[in-house]
Amino acid sequence: MTRSDLLAACRNELYSAVVSDTLDALGYCNQAMAPGFTPLADETVLVGFARTGIYLPIYHDDDGVNVYEHEIELVDSLREDEVIVLSCADNLRITPGASCCRPAPNTSRPPAHH
Repeated sequence: MTRSDLLAACRNELYSAVVSDTLDALGYCNQAMAPGFTPLADETVLVGFARTGIYLPIYHDDDGVNVYEHEIELVDSLREDEVIVLSCADNLRITPGASCCRPAPNTSRPPAHH
């Protein structure tokens, strides 16, 4: 089974409650997103291999440091069937930049499933 086949099966056969309950049963608790996060459209299905990043507060501005360098590198290096998963370390004042809100190059969005 290819990566694309695996993701197609997940997209068509699984739903978030099954994934969450299975992870809990395997001892991986607290893996669901916090309440209040909702899709932009109810019919949206997001399935992919996670590429992770972490945001931390910046307490000073340094002209010699490009604070977006790693974020842009992460977005630009995405491959087909990968999705970004970003942690803001429970800091609700941090907002990922607009550069991570675009599809990966040369990929198409899958059709929505109900």
